[in-house]
Amino acid sequence: MADEFDEFTKDLLDMAKQFKGGKYAKRHMKNQGKKMAKEEKNEFLSSGAGAGSGMTEEEIKKTFKAGRVFKDDEGDLSCRGYSSHPLTHLLDKGFIHKPDGKFVPGYHFIDDAKDNFEDEFIDNTEDFLDKMLDKYGM
Repeated sequence: MADEFDEFTKDLLDMAKQFKGGKYAKRHMKNQGKKMAKEEKNEFLSSGAGAGSGMTEEEIKKTFKAGRVFKDDEGDLSCRGYSSHPLTHLLDKGFIHKPDGKFVPGYHFIDDAKDNFEDEFIDNTEDFLDKMLDKYGM
């Protein structure tokens, strides 16, 4: 049953991409990318990844944003939330501290944000499709 629903949802999204050049679907995906970036920022702050680093935490906090809407390998629209700060990936995945050669484990706040946002994304996409069907009588 879940596979049939997923297939139906994918068909509706394909239809939305074709409708009026896909501008509504692109706008929806961009908004979801912004929400994902906000979720990543909240996870970063709640994980304590930048705690004690002083100015770096404030700098990283400002760099979470949504990327461009693009077509992935399967042809589906996608939009990423990310941080453009060069230290974010080190705090997320971990790194080797050069002076003593010890591995400093990461906080994995990006994965946690993805897991937290997944259900919200599905709900938002279903709402988007419902509104589109109601508004345009599809």
